[in-house]
Amino acid sequence: MKQLVGRERELRDLLGYVERRIDKIVLLQGPELSGKTALLRELRAVMASKYGRTIPVYHLDLTCFRMTDVLEWIQGNDNFLMEESKDLTILEVIEEILASEHQLQPVFIIDQAERIPEIFPQPRALIEVLAKIARERRGVVILASLDDSLREDWQDQVLPFHLGYFSEKAARAFLRKRRAAEDRRSWWQRWWSRRDLVSDEEWREIYPICGGCPRLLGFCVSPYPNLSAIVGSVVGGVHTGLEGRDGEWEGDKYRRVAELLVENGGSVEWSVVLDKVFGKDVSEGSSQLRAMASRNMINVEYLPESKTKVVMAGSPAYLYAMRLVLEGRDEPDV
Repeated sequence: MKQLVGRERELRDLLGYVERRIDKIVLLQGPELSGKTALLRELRAVMASKYGRTIPVYHLDLTCFRMTDVLEWIQGNDNFLMEESKDLTILEVIEEILASEHQLQPVFIIDQAERIPEIFPQPRALIEVLAKIARERRGVVILASLDDSLREDWQDQVLPFHLGYFSEKAARAFLRKRRAAEDRRSWWQRWWSRRDLVSDEEWREIYPICGGCPRLLGFCVSPYPNLSAIVGSVVGGVHTGLEGRDGEWEGDKYRRVAELLVENGGSVEWSVVLDKVFGKDVSEGSSQLRAMASRNMINVEYLPESKTKVVMAGSPAYLYAMRLVLEGRDEPDV
């Protein structure tokens, strides 16, 4: 898949967890638009190609899920087959799947898992069942989430797996590969021109706005990308953050968070934000920051390698837009 360029190592690691039947919930965490869904889709495709039905995969995407009495487990690769169960709860459906697949040890994937508490009436019971399935090796469980609360609440039951943005070098290589894949010229025309598919001049305009975000870089595959449109799509969100939201966060607090992010290149430790913005009021600070994160105003990340929790801009474009708005501008210099 085109979106998976540059994620080969992460795909191998996830496939390794499945093949070893890991006894913890694999918690795939990463900022918005970092490619979590694309990685899970490619994992499912690779498993279908490699194992067929010997390792069945059930994938529940909560992106557009509505709280109805219909539960749809997505099974397969492209053009998924749907299984509807109108009379069963999600826990009953899981047990039914385990009963029917008891010799095959299925893989359960839940995307957008940060929505579990708002969608399901018994979120804790659901996580407990999933953790037990993994612990007893009756199946493999993978949850993908923007939110760090699942890791905090279930530290002993989950294995954090972080999927961050690309480094600048990897981001430029990603864009080169994507453009090469879209290049319709013959091989000799490409050899004859031998031009850099991402020139230094163009990269100086693209990277400040798109950073290492795979989705945003994907908008730049075609020549002359509309970078102003990318920034314009999130400027309104920054203004919404500065206005505040009754009962969720205060506008002046969001402004201070935005200032810290701009001052520190888009990432600040959680404890520093609590200290400088909320005066070490952990309860109030956590509540407001999580509310901001739930509206994609910011990201809250846990970095397993350094074992630190950080607050980040919603995306590289969000960081760029924050800088513009704080300077009193809405239009980028591109």
